[in-house]
Amino acid sequence: NDIKIKESSKNLVFYPPAECFVSSDKIDVAMENDAVDVYSNSVFEEFIDRKLREKGVDVPIPSKDKIFYYLIRDFVGYGRIDILMRDEDIEDISCDGSTVPVFVYHRRYQSIETNVTFDTPEELNSFVVRLAQICGKQISIYAPIVDGKLPDGSRLQATLAKTVTNESTFTIRRFREDPLTPIDLIENNTMSVEMAAYFWLAIEHGASILFCGGTASGKTSTLNALSLFIPFSHKIVSIEDTREVNLPHKNWIAGTTREGFSTAENEKKGKDIDMFDLIRAGLRQRPRVIIVGEVRGREAYSLFQAMATGHTSYATVHASSIHALIQRLENPPISLPRALLTSLDIIVFINAIPMGKKMVRRITSVTEIIKMDPDTKQLIFMQPFTWVSKVDDRFECTGTSKILTSIRLTNEWDENRLKKELNNRIKVLNWMRENKVRSYTDVAKIISAYYKDSESVLKDPGVVLKKEEEEKEEKKTPEVSKHQETPLEEKKGLGFLQLFKIKKPVTLKSRLPSRKEKKTKQSLLKKDRPVLKKTKEKKPVASNLDEEKEKLKKEREQKREERKRLREQRKLERQRRREQRLMERKAKKQVLTESKPEGLDKKTGIKKAKTLPKKDVEEDIDRILKHVHGKTGKDEINKV
Repeated sequence: NDIKIKESSKNLVFYPPAECFVSSDKIDVAMENDAVDVYSNSVFEEFIDRKLREKGVDVPIPSKDKIFYYLIRDFVGYGRIDILMRDEDIEDISCDGSTVPVFVYHRRYQSIETNVTFDTPEELNSFVVRLAQICGKQISIYAPIVDGKLPDGSRLQATLAKTVTNESTFTIRRFREDPLTPIDLIENNTMSVEMAAYFWLAIEHGASILFCGGTASGKTSTLNALSLFIPFSHKIVSIEDTREVNLPHKNWIAGTTREGFSTAENEKKGKDIDMFDLIRAGLRQRPRVIIVGEVRGREAYSLFQAMATGHTSYATVHASSIHALIQRLENPPISLPRALLTSLDIIVFINAIPMGKKMVRRITSVTEIIKMDPDTKQLIFMQPFTWVSKVDDRFECTGTSKILTSIRLTNEWDENRLKKELNNRIKVLNWMRENKVRSYTDVAKIISAYYKDSESVLKDPGVVLKKEEEEKEEKKTPEVSKHQETPLEEKKGLGFLQLFKIKKPVTLKSRLPSRKEKKTKQSLLKKDRPVLKKTKEKKPVASNLDEEKEKLKKEREQKREERKRLREQRKLERQRRREQRLMERKAKKQVLTESKPEGLDKKTGIKKAKTLPKKDVEEDIDRILKHVHGKTGKDEINKV
């Protein structure tokens, strides 16, 4: 069948079927099953081409291309929906059964019915099982519901037939390879430039934000885009059911939930790792920023406790208004105390709004929580930004903000300094918008450079990208070796010094050549002598060599003389220093001998001790013995 995507009766896209020119009797169906690692389409094509040659099947070139297309589509790609998965404008792909065609949600034309169908329920069942296996999960009667992530980042939700639904179903939420940036949100009028500068300053100073809205309103996309304003020095921990957040930050830990494993003995599941467990583990990793994909249960209490303890947190929740948000947070299964809501700084409401035939996404209001009234227990709010209406499609700024006031007071700024900081960020955002800097890596590099050196980025934000391009070009260009030889045609007629670029003779101020430099010079001479002799003009080359040899000899003689002279100078210097030391020692001795008073030792200069006469010593000993033993005499003295 022809594959078409249609809106009502108009065909938007038409894909003609491939015509096979090979009869079935030429193809050996019972081919051996060989394991092959399919890393790309080219590897798969080479494998099939080799098998066709082995089996002796002659396939015409036009038919071979079409056969390869279907083989790659069914075995490497996504089968019947492979074309839909390659369309960047398609956001969702859903199938409700084999009897119902596949539906897609287009960015421009919204919900569209296609003529892509599955022939039998068994074919749809096998396709759903294959999608689950691509996600690395198993779907069966025991576990008929699967939430997973495809290799390209798209989210899959699938159910198996006759257990939960009548037939197998699947829904694929497409994932952008290049995530949205604040510049994309400004360009699509999802928010204004002033609002983006406000978010930039608030996120830079650690304000916690909660993104609220309905299904497919753009909550996670807005969160991911504004996360580029997080300083790149901060440690980030993200917690999600299915990976959607994509950040360029290096210090980022991405956590995802998982279901427990079943045991063979008692058929009980192991421990489930839910968001509550991941938040509790994430708080022990000392993060600066915590990102939660969607708040739905008991993990909200841990998240708001983290906000209260000073951790900057960002999360999404399904709510259409501020009152609906409070009711959902205070009632089960979340059951959050109202006092903890004051730890939240900003609440952003995003809605998908129909404007004519299109569905647009707008940040309808930015709400700040000021405080809770102690008497009435009601929260007091402030709205610095609001979206006006469908007719005007513009944003209004009230000019009052608790967050900006606290930032001003913390940094000890005046009103003019605060306005200057906001205007500087508006200037950078407008430059990126005018120069169509849309890639999230480029936007992240400019924001990171602004944090490091704001003045240079304000002068020319494009310098950051130019430097990166220059670095890439330098890496691509191969490094030329120092002794790379020139072609023989260029060597002819060149002198020896010009050919090898030998430095000028060494002067007194310059350093002497090392042994390595001498060896390299000699090796170069040996290598290039036979090459020069083989040239046709032998006489001029030989004469040049003789001249250069003489010059080198003269240089060597000069160097030897210089070395001798330097050695003599060093010897003279050493002798002079020795003589000076001897003179200093003699002078010191003379000073000591002249200044010595009488009664000093000649060698040491210390005063001599008085020597007592022998009589006095004997009298002292007699006195001691008499006091101790009561005896006196020479015998006792001798013993002592």
